[in-house]
Amino acid sequence: SSSNVPAQALALLNNPFVLDQAAVWGQRVAGQPGTIEEKIRGMYRAAFSREPSAVELQKTAAYVDEQLATGTSPQTVWAELAHVLFNVKEFIYRE
Repeated sequence: SSSNVPAQALALLNNPFVLDQAAVWGQRVAGQPGTIEEKIRGMYRAAFSREPSAVELQKTAAYVDEQLATGTSPQTVWAELAHVLFNVKEFIYRE
């Protein structure tokens, strides 16, 4: 069995290093050619070594579209998605 403590979860949410790494990843993804779906697929492969499910892809693409439509910079949108992926239990724990 595995567990974590609140400090670990808080570090992933608030640690400057984690936030910086999310920003670096977001900037890299924003600068890559491809559709939103292709970029999401690439992020899922990098984070989880798998393709996103149809539902994950649909919901994530809708989120990205919505954020871009509000005028949020692409780098910020992709960095926020990277930060979310860093905090998914599948990213944190190894099976």
